[in-house]
Amino acid sequence: MKKTIYLTLSILLWACGGSSEDDSPIFDNFTVNVTAQKNTLVIDEVVTVAVTANKNISSIQVSTDNFATSQGAGTSSGLGTATTLYFNFDTVGTKTISIKVTNEAGTVVEKSVQLNVQRGTALKINSLKILSFHNINQTWDPEFSSTDSNRLADVFFSLSKRNVHLTNGNLGSKLWIKSVIKQNQGDLTWNLTAYNLYIDPNLSIWFGLADDDGTFKQDLLMGPPFERELKLSNFIATKPTTLRFTVPEINLDLELNVEWPN
Repeated sequence: MKKTIYLTLSILLWACGGSSEDDSPIFDNFTVNVTAQKNTLVIDEVVTVAVTANKNISSIQVSTDNFATSQGAGTSSGLGTATTLYFNFDTVGTKTISIKVTNEAGTVVEKSVQLNVQRGTALKINSLKILSFHNINQTWDPEFSSTDSNRLADVFFSLSKRNVHLTNGNLGSKLWIKSVIKQNQGDLTWNLTAYNLYIDPNLSIWFGLADDDGTFKQDLLMGPPFERELKLSNFIATKPTTLRFTVPEINLDLELNVEWPN
């Protein structure tokens, strides 16, 4: 009787605790390397980061803020075993680029690389002042009488600058800053010091200006075009602290107060 009990327990223990090939963990052996073209660069300089793997890459997620936000890269046929990512920065300091790489089996490997961004020759924009625009001091909101200050434009501006595409390296533009609204024109001067707006002076800024009525917006630049180019390179030789830009045909006149590097 005892032999029968021992035999039964042995069978049960073997059935519960035994291992089989199906129960073994699968080791994917997926390895990824991330290499920056350089680790020190300057404002607005484009730098590449090479991503290589020992197996085909299905997709990539990239973040510069620990994945609070991210950008994706991938195609229906995958990325092969190597791809190149492109970056540029408009603020100084240490930047950590985090990259999650997924292979065709769904295995994810996370890597990171640090870049040190220095100011270089970048100038800093400290303020913007609009001296005139089309129909300044006149009626933009016709529902108000000619003596009511509410007829004036509620003015805001936008600045856009060059930006590099993450995966193909093409140069486009991105919205850099959208200002607060100056109700009924206000003083038309914006202090921008706290925004730390650094830009390579060899580049241009694209300037937009509009009236915000809450329910709709009116272009104040009489577009198209709806943005005007501000060429900073015209001032590199003299390096004035006030850069003035005019577009006479639309009565646009504005000033940028800037700080050049020592």
